[in-house]
Amino acid sequence: MIHEPAFTKEILEFLSPLDNKVIIDCTLGTGGHTLAIVEASQNVRVYAIDLDPESIAFAKKRLSKYKDRIEFLNINFAEVDEFIEEKVDGVIMDLGISSFQLDNPERGFSYQLSGPLDMRFNRFTGRPLSERLKKLSEWRIGEILKEYGEEPLARKIGREIALRKPETTEELREIVEKATRGYFTDKTLKRVFQAFRIFINQELDNLEEALPILTEKLKTGGRICVISYHSLEDRIVKNFFKNCDKLKVLTKKPMEPAEEDINKNKRIRTAKLRVAEKI
Repeated sequence: MIHEPAFTKEILEFLSPLDNKVIIDCTLGTGGHTLAIVEASQNVRVYAIDLDPESIAFAKKRLSKYKDRIEFLNINFAEVDEFIEEKVDGVIMDLGISSFQLDNPERGFSYQLSGPLDMRFNRFTGRPLSERLKKLSEWRIGEILKEYGEEPLARKIGREIALRKPETTEELREIVEKATRGYFTDKTLKRVFQAFRIFINQELDNLEEALPILTEKLKTGGRICVISYHSLEDRIVKNFFKNCDKLKVLTKKPMEPAEEDINKNKRIRTAKLRVAEKI
């Protein structure tokens, strides 16, 4: 099932009118935002970026009707300067993991599904999490859980992971449950899996690097729309928007999804949208 992405209607409003505009969708996923954009105008063009080649392949099929107006790029969004020469009218960043990735047990993103402990957005580069964990010290694993997951029991969980070196999502789940007995909640697993996903894909570093690059890529009057799903991402976006003298913040407080949209897709309930304009 393809879920409706967060804030589609709101993003269209912020980027409208779309006629003759060029938009960068930095996080294509299964193509929901890009589809909404190309359906909204017959002469808008989109650069559709994703680090995950499997998502690109899926979205290409879904968006084949509009292929003449979409350029697909399997790159890190921090690399846009190397691949896109022209200035653009809008930028979208949806920093959440897609259901397409989360619901595939072979990707290792979900603690609810049993599969290899991979978590790479691009399975053709780097090493899966299971291999990385074998090389990491107990101290470093604890630091990852503390920094990227804000996990209160990071040290205790890190010690058990370093000892047992899990290779599957099921093994990692069992370790976390055992290490936090008496204090365990579903949120513990969410924090642990989030931390490792951020670490393995260098998500926060890429976000911090990309924001000034994407701001430079905008034309005057162009807008950047960023959807975050946890406090670490949102803090980076908030501080960058606030301190960048080339941007005017359009959302004094982050927008939150409407109840009807959450009912359609429970996974967007923590989403926050911030928008700024190039001045």
